[in-house]
Amino acid sequence: MPEETIQKPQRMDVVELLQKPSRKFAFNLLFWTFFIVTLDGFDFAAISFAAPDLMKEWHLSPKAFGVIFSAGTIGMMLGAPLFGYVGDKIGRKKSLFISTMCVGVTTGATILANSLDILLILRFVNGIAIGGVLPGSIVLVSEYAPKGSGVKWVSGMFTGYSVGGIAGALLASWLLPLYGWQSIFVVGGLLPIVAGGLGYLMLPESIRFLALKPENRSEIIKIAAKLQPGLQIDPNAEFVMLDEKKDKKQQGKYSIKLLFAGVLVLITPLIWSFYIINSVALYFLKAWFPVLFVSGGLTPSQAALATAWFSTGGMIGGLSVGWVMDRYGMVLGTIYPLLGAIVTAFLGFSSGIGMMVMVFLCGLTVVGTQYILTACTPLFYPTEYRTQADGAALGIGKIGAVLGPALGGLLVALQLPTQTVFFVVAVPVVFGAILCFFLTRMYKRHYTVAEESENGVVH
Repeated sequence: MPEETIQKPQRMDVVELLQKPSRKFAFNLLFWTFFIVTLDGFDFAAISFAAPDLMKEWHLSPKAFGVIFSAGTIGMMLGAPLFGYVGDKIGRKKSLFISTMCVGVTTGATILANSLDILLILRFVNGIAIGGVLPGSIVLVSEYAPKGSGVKWVSGMFTGYSVGGIAGALLASWLLPLYGWQSIFVVGGLLPIVAGGLGYLMLPESIRFLALKPENRSEIIKIAAKLQPGLQIDPNAEFVMLDEKKDKKQQGKYSIKLLFAGVLVLITPLIWSFYIINSVALYFLKAWFPVLFVSGGLTPSQAALATAWFSTGGMIGGLSVGWVMDRYGMVLGTIYPLLGAIVTAFLGFSSGIGMMVMVFLCGLTVVGTQYILTACTPLFYPTEYRTQADGAALGIGKIGAVLGPALGGLLVALQLPTQTVFFVVAVPVVFGAILCFFLTRMYKRHYTVAEESENGVVH
């Protein structure tokens, strides 16, 4: 009697599963992450909308209230790497759920604040939660994006952060006169809790994260059935990631040293420096645009309109970055900071419609550069510690978010001409273009050129 042939379990490459996701699966992933990030952007801006009424009610000077803004930013600086660590330990989806729920609770709790000290603590903790949403959402989308769509998916999803700021401004203009400053935090507290709960039910865990452990086979099979309906998968299938070579000694053992291992010893400092430098310019402009425009001769209402064009340009920039870089590669990403430097430098020489166009282009390029960083950072790191690497970069970048407004305050206090101020702001954008160029060269040299948009690291 012939011996029965023992069949080996089906061996499936996870990366191949990701190349043809169903439209339903892709829409579900992008819709819920976009929605959550939109609420994250709204909650970060909420204190700005409430600030005038709070200062009036509590008899606070702008200088005294300035520490509240700083507290939220410092919280984000800590929250991004903290939840990056959580995401690599328990999963991107769970980390995103926890941080989103924390955003809702801490935002809603702001209505209980009755002193500057309590508000300071609440905004700091809220900043930690807000910072935690970003690495989870960015990496989750990045790890599901097919080849040729990685930057497009991430940058498109991340435009929700800009949408949240714009939607918040419109909502605040309606709520504040009717219900007071507390209404902003009630809405900003309830919506993330609802979105976090629904997102946890609707979003998949990262299939790349699950593939790191064989015991996750059944969950991977369920996700794969949604990724590619009709695909026949052996219940005993073995799932691998052929685009990543694992170091068994390092597997499961994360330390900060890994961010500087091998070629990353050059890449990580470049990414961090790029984040800081571009954040200096971006947050300088966000904080001081209205003041600079008024000092340049615009009325407050005209200054507000110009600032809205900056936000609109940033939103378009986020979408265009994805299309340009997925279609033509990382090298064209250098164009954004180069154009941003030129536009920023000459902002002070424009007027009328020309100024509005220049402000729009400034948002498109300077904010667009931030989207380049957001979308491309995960490409440089392996799955095992990708969320921690992304969280660390986001956290380090907040140094620039603190320095930018402070630099603006110094320049405004010196009473320099508006043209000179914009020339100064253009300097860090120029350095950003240089860093972007070197990052592009490093990517081409050390990572697979033919698969430049792939969501994995080739060692």
